[in-house]
Amino acid sequence: PKAPMPVLLDCAVSIVGQITYYSFAWPMFSRAVPDHPPLEHYRTYLADHVYRFSLGGIAAIKKSLAKSGRTEQSRNKKVDRAAK
Repeated sequence: PKAPMPVLLDCAVSIVGQITYYSFAWPMFSRAVPDHPPLEHYRTYLADHVYRFSLGGIAAIKKSLAKSGRTEQSRNKKVDRAAK
């Protein structure tokens, strides 16, 4: 199914959010888990992990959209109602 723009934006924000989280949380994480490799040595693995994890999430959203037949209009109505 063709994904509605709001769903695509949510996916993009989720991917960027993972990278942002790691960027800001790494100093605290490295103190909590001192045996973990430093970020400089972990970036390639981390990028691959975020890529694979995100593809799994996107596949689940695609499956959910196909199953529900949800449209952009129905999602926007829910968002509009929640904002009131």
